[in-house]
Amino acid sequence: MFDEGYDADDDDVVAEVRKGFKYDWNANRAAFGDMPVHRAVKTMFAQYAVLYSRIAGQATSSLPLTMAMNEGADIGAQATLFINELVTPLLGQINSTKVHRLLSHVCECVKLHGNLKNGNTGMNETLHKADKVYFLRTNKDPKKFTFQLVRQAQGARAVLTKLDAADKDRADMLCEHDGSERADGRPICSLPRAHRRRRSARAVRRLKKKPYHLKYVPVGESAQRPGLTRLPELVGLHANDKVRTVSRVAIYGVFECGGQAKQLLRCAEEFKGSSWYESVVYKPLANSGQRCVGEVRALIRQETGYSAVTMEMAPVGAEDDCTRAARGCQRVRWKMWAAEADCAIRVVPLEQVVRVVHFVPDVSDLAARRGFGVAPAPRDAPLQDRLDMRYWLNAFYPWDV
Repeated sequence: MFDEGYDADDDDVVAEVRKGFKYDWNANRAAFGDMPVHRAVKTMFAQYAVLYSRIAGQATSSLPLTMAMNEGADIGAQATLFINELVTPLLGQINSTKVHRLLSHVCECVKLHGNLKNGNTGMNETLHKADKVYFLRTNKDPKKFTFQLVRQAQGARAVLTKLDAADKDRADMLCEHDGSERADGRPICSLPRAHRRRRSARAVRRLKKKPYHLKYVPVGESAQRPGLTRLPELVGLHANDKVRTVSRVAIYGVFECGGQAKQLLRCAEEFKGSSWYESVVYKPLANSGQRCVGEVRALIRQETGYSAVTMEMAPVGAEDDCTRAARGCQRVRWKMWAAEADCAIRVVPLEQVVRVVHFVPDVSDLAARRGFGVAPAPRDAPLQDRLDMRYWLNAFYPWDV
């Protein structure tokens, strides 16, 4: 940072700035001093995570109770300071209705609607899926496609309703009875018994939901997942022995404040073209007050119940003036015991899983070690590359309360 401005990386970046643009460096220095621009931006987003956590109650480890008016007023004051002391000095004056609402009307919104922790638009959003397929049949004109989409979607629903009614009438015609009844009051069908069996079987196949069966998988197959080479040894089975596995299971996450929220713990080797392994906080022992973190690489079910095969993480220190550490974000790395040849893994009973969390790579540390543009080490990377990686607890992870 220089007196006349920020030193751009190249001429292409300079060309992207519109002519006549002026930046208020005096306001920036008054708010952040000599702090580099990228650290100021990081400070702004970290403070936004804290503010969002208070408003929505769906981020980090906070799950607050019903919001009182004094807390709503305090959040309104915090939102005003966030805009005046962080956003405006860094980004300049922003004339946006969203920024204006955050600056001036947060407390009024809390008075009218309460906090957002119980808000969930999932039900309404799911109703859009049936109509999205008709968008491809429109002309994509912003002024006309909405009417075209609604007309086709409603027309399709009407046709399907008629077909369902016709199928029902046909089924009633095929099952006429002569008016006689059994002892329990049910009508006696006049059609041949073989036809009744076929019709009954079709009805069962149509109405009965597909049962959910747990998949039996050899332990050696699960051990091929990244980092699970020692899995057969940990569960005390041979590689050819089979165990039941699942790709997801619902739990009730327990937060530090004592609140609970339903969470979906996923552990899928293949999900929409990539793997999905959730990170969790868990208790190393059933009655322990200690909390550990790790990434679940397999979910198995044995005679004692479900267990999560977890790659362990260990806490690691951050810089003294780190903005994320100052706001309660935890920094971790993969854990490795001295006598082992790979990262540590642990089989954790599902009852000891406290809640689902989300970690992201420490991009600043990665750039300092290997330069910009280098991707984080994948799960199957060489051991040393994985051990060198650092991760942060993601403060923006939204909980579905």
